[in-house]
This record gives sequence, structure tokens and C-alpha cells, in this order.
Amino acid sequence: MRLTNIINIDDKMLRYNMGEKIKNYEKIKIGEQEFDVELNKSHEKNDSKSIHIQNSKFRLDIPDFEFARVAAAIVYAKKQFDKLKENANE
Repeated sequence: MRLTNIINIDDKMLRYNMGEKIKNYEKIKIGEQEFDVELNKSHEKNDSKSIHIQNSKFRLDIPDFEFARVAAAIVYAKKQFDKLKENANE
């Protein structure tokens, strides 16, 4: 199993084969920082595609199946949180 790669570009530039970009998605904003989101082919044979979330100071490389799990967990948590708020207002 491949581990997620997090690289702080400001501290040290690490060079390795990251795979070929397939598609750019929309930019996202977290706090004051804006990030590019890309879908990439794997740099390893028979591996899943990867999602890159990056800007000039930060980069997250996560396999697509892990990204889907995290995204589903966030959506579920938001729904549960909204239910809790709704019940608290009754």
C-alpha cells in the first residue's frame, strides 16, 4: 500500500516521478490559502490514480480511493452536525 505524500515545498524541493496529470479540477480555498486540485496517473505500475492538492507552499498527494473515503467522511460529518444543530434548536 502506498502512503500519502506530503511535501513542504518551501523547506526542501523533493524530486521524484509523480505521474502524469490527467485533469485539473477547480481551485479550493482553505482559510486564506488557495489550492489547485489535480487528478494524476500513478507513478507506479498497477496503482490507483492520485489526487494532488497543492499550492506554491504545500502539496498533498493522496490515492483517489483514500480521497473518496475522506470526502465521504466529511460529507457524513456535516450531515450529522446539521442534525445535531437542528435538534438543539427544537
